[in-house]
Amino acid sequence: MTDAAIARMTGPAEVVADLNWSGTSTTVLRLRAAGGRQMILKGNTSTDGFQREHTALSHCAPALCPSAPQLLDADEDAQLLLMPAVAGEPLQSLTLTPAKRA
Repeated sequence: MTDAAIARMTGPAEVVADLNWSGTSTTVLRLRAAGGRQMILKGNTSTDGFQREHTALSHCAPALCPSAPQLLDADEDAQLLLMPAVAGEPLQSLTLTPAKRA
């Protein structure tokens, strides 16, 4: 993920958080645009993973609800996906108890 690719997709923006998960083929950054808009930029080194997520965001997410991540932009060559940041907790910070699994 290069600064040029980020600038091309977002315009002036700064990285405010690195949201990467260890052991994955993705890079996830929380960005803040000049006007204050918060966005998530996700890069994937796996072509299959990128295509799967790009398809889901393009075709499935719009039908789910307004709080689902929506695709703002995609760069297929760089395998980058840009989404608005949505309210909530990152998945890795949540604990699924046995009662919630049932």
